[in-house]
Amino acid sequence: MKYNLSIKIVVLKNIIFLIVLFSSNLFLAQTRHSSIQEITKKRNSNEFLVIEKPQFPAPEKEVLFFFSESYFLNLQHYFGNVKEVQYAHTIYKLDKSIISSDTSKIVYKNHQIKNLEISAKPILDFIGIDSISKNKETLQLFHFDEAADYVHQVYELKDDQIIHATENTNVLIYQTDYTYHKNRKLIKISSTDDYGHEEIKTATYNKNGRLMTKKFFNENDGVHVLSINYRYKNSLLVKVERHETVYFLPDGIEKKSIDKIDYSLYTDNETFVQLNTVHLAYNENSKLSAITEIDKGFSKKEGVTYQKVRKFTLTYKPNKLLIIKSLKEKRAYEYVFDRFKNPKEINVYLIDKKIAWLDKKISFKITYVE
Repeated sequence: MKYNLSIKIVVLKNIIFLIVLFSSNLFLAQTRHSSIQEITKKRNSNEFLVIEKPQFPAPEKEVLFFFSESYFLNLQHYFGNVKEVQYAHTIYKLDKSIISSDTSKIVYKNHQIKNLEISAKPILDFIGIDSISKNKETLQLFHFDEAADYVHQVYELKDDQIIHATENTNVLIYQTDYTYHKNRKLIKISSTDDYGHEEIKTATYNKNGRLMTKKFFNENDGVHVLSINYRYKNSLLVKVERHETVYFLPDGIEKKSIDKIDYSLYTDNETFVQLNTVHLAYNENSKLSAITEIDKGFSKKEGVTYQKVRKFTLTYKPNKLLIIKSLKEKRAYEYVFDRFKNPKEINVYLIDKKIAWLDKKISFKITYVE
């Protein structure tokens, strides 16, 4: 299957990167309601009680969806009233014969329930409530694994917010506390396991409620500390910086919660830092137009031991977004969408000079609610 290409070549490391980023920008620009937009609307409405595992917001996911390879496995990311999606992934040899072909299916699940024991409001249940128990001012919501009842989660609900969770896995039991600001925004998640290993996550917001920082602390062969800082301009995210380090604390120091330690006291010339910085630029229509990602690792003793720079340019056309990146092995990605702007077909071509041949094809068969 050879073709002479007259279109611009879109070059990326893997197909998921372009699929997801393409869809994310259509999502931002789309005016027609989609499933995810309806759920977001319900989440922000006082008419619904949303019960889901608490987590911090991640503003970078709205423009950097390529960090999630499971994007199209969630029907909330499709437009229109999608009932079911069947997709086939086929890989070809140069002689057109098929190397492999896999098929899969995802089916829409309605999360809206009504339970007066929990709330008079309609409920969006994303944890899968199997049973309920009342304990003074809190409700205990149980979810059991379909294969083994001993694998289960218990969520404690108070004032319409989850404040504690117990997760019984087939290996360990985890206890997690959730702390909220007076404005009801999540600011801290603290977890411990059977062995007393601690994991803490914190977040800060500006006066407008916009996320500014996240920090993750984890005891695992030292203390792993990850800090993420966000910068905005004209309400648009323009920079995300991730600073990651492992600290080895001496014996005999004062016992403190791992998020209360001054780690600058334990930084020396050999402390290795991994720094990832993503810069985002926008065009006059406030659409993402360029991404520059810089990865580097360094210490005072060794200096910069590695540095990688990746640049992506985004160009918009009717029903099309082209993302340009240069690689040693050139590829072209062709996308076909239906009238709802959901994916119909994705073709991946290997490029040799001006000749291309079909390497992979993903076909989507979407069933809509009539």
